[in-house]
Amino acid sequence: DPGGSDPGGSDPGGSDPEMSTRLRLCSAAILLAPSAGLRLFAPSAGLRLRGSARPLATAAPSMSMADAALPTLEDLTDPREWLEEVEGDKQIGWVKEQNADAVARIGEPSDKPLYGRLLEIMESDEKIPYIGRVLNGLYYNFWQDETHVQGIWRRCTLDEYRKAEPEWELVLDLDALSAESGVSWVWGGSTLLDEGPGVRKDRVMVSLSRGGADAKVSREFDLDAKEFLAVSDGGFELPE
Repeated sequence: DPGGSDPGGSDPGGSDPEMSTRLRLCSAAILLAPSAGLRLFAPSAGLRLRGSARPLATAAPSMSMADAALPTLEDLTDPREWLEEVEGDKQIGWVKEQNADAVARIGEPSDKPLYGRLLEIMESDEKIPYIGRVLNGLYYNFWQDETHVQGIWRRCTLDEYRKAEPEWELVLDLDALSAESGVSWVWGGSTLLDEGPGVRKDRVMVSLSRGGADAKVSREFDLDAKEFLAVSDGGFELPE
């Protein structure tokens, strides 16, 4: 009993503040040492556990950084690196196998009643057309339904938007673009070219991805002509 005044065992340090502090530090070292791969050497502090006749621990042998076998860049390999070729036949075949295994385990999602309910909600014409951008007095909305699977980017005036059935002006049809290019383009949003107050906004960078991939292609789009600007005509394009 280092403190000598705690018969109940609630305060190992008793009334000696210095002894209490030393015991707390020792306890903290005991807790931290295993996580650091160390063994604590306590006899130098002259401390023993209550009722113990042995030192807390023994000193650990020293080891230099030179003895540690650290991995190099050549040692680091990614067994899934070959999947980065996302459109390769081998990679697509592997993904189909994983999908088939998942369906076999949990069932086909489209067979569940909830799937049909959610799809009906997503494709409903009664959805509120969310306004994502307001430019030059026109309100822009990206819309998807059972007819426009890939989606359309459209716009209208505020007065028109307030109507029960607004008359929308088509700006970009992703279904038509996908059919024309042979690529299943997925909408990724737009970034405005803002040249400051008083300057008309007529250019955006439209981001699209192939089949919903993480990587996106960004191309300059003319809002007045409602078409992409070709690189040969000075348009900007950021590849994947």
